[in-house]
Amino acid sequence: MELVQEFGRPNLFLIITCNLNWPEIKEHLQPGEEAQNRLDLCARVFKAKLSILNDIIMSGEVFGNVSSVIHVVEFQKRGLPHAYFLIILKPEYKYMTQRPTIGWFVMSFLIKTRSVPVQPGSKTHDAWALWRDELQQLLYERWKM
Repeated sequence: MELVQEFGRPNLFLIITCNLNWPEIKEHLQPGEEAQNRLDLCARVFKAKLSILNDIIMSGEVFGNVSSVIHVVEFQKRGLPHAYFLIILKPEYKYMTQRPTIGWFVMSFLIKTRSVPVQPGSKTHDAWALWRDELQQLLYERWKM
């Protein structure tokens, strides 16, 4: 509550869930083993990826400069970890309206990261696909262990 009093309400809410099909998990399994039986391995890979994601969030590369980040890790009924992130952005990166549009967020990311402007009606106008692909590439490059 003190963070909310000091920095304001959280701006973003993210969830990350462990995926048994992550290559880092699959490559460390012995022949005949299944990932669901190696929760120790899953937890270690998840913790490493969680640390990398936290570094990406704090770097300001994706969402802008951050005032505060809170994350909680929980375990699902079948034993896989998942984490919730509450992110409070610095005032200059907070949305201009009370209820921001997803398009504004996507376009602001594209403007910061792309050298070629996105023109309506062009092939690059599908902002969601561009944002998704660039974010996946960023995460893939960093998460590869």
